[in-house]
Amino acid sequence: MNIKTEEKQRPVDGFTAFSTGDEVRSLRTSLEITQTEFGAMLGVTKQSVWLWETGRMRPSMSCRMAMLQLRELYGKQPE
Repeated sequence: MNIKTEEKQRPVDGFTAFSTGDEVRSLRTSLEITQTEFGAMLGVTKQSVWLWETGRMRPSMSCRMAMLQLRELYGKQPE
């Protein structure tokens, strides 16, 4: 089993959701909003969103939970 397959099969919860920059970027782009707008929705700066998307930092647990709620609210699944 390769890593990509394992990633797709892992459970989605607050501990594993949005733990990679690609997941964060995918949600933001599926909502068709800028990093500034996404950060405002989560109560963080554009720079924080950029750090997450580039993999330099991971979102806090509260931000990951908020992203899960955004995804549910808008019915958007990361690509």
